[in-house]
Amino acid sequence: MPNKRQKQVSGDVAIVIDYENLFYSIRSNYNTYPNLENILDVAENYGRVACSQAFADWTHFSKSLPFLFSSGVQP
Repeated sequence: MPNKRQKQVSGDVAIVIDYENLFYSIRSNYNTYPNLENILDVAENYGRVACSQAFADWTHFSKSLPFLFSSGVQP
């Protein structure tokens, strides 16, 4: 039986992010900005990240788009 620190890869993983809620929750609770690379790193513990996409009203979050692209997340 693998311990909790070992990766338990079980196949492909898809990540769907409600960026608007993620952004406002992290800003109000932690006074910082979302770190999508951390989310992707955690997801890799469950398998190969085959797709990662974020949804929001991008007219309000246009400044976040370059960060999403550099993290490998499709808006």
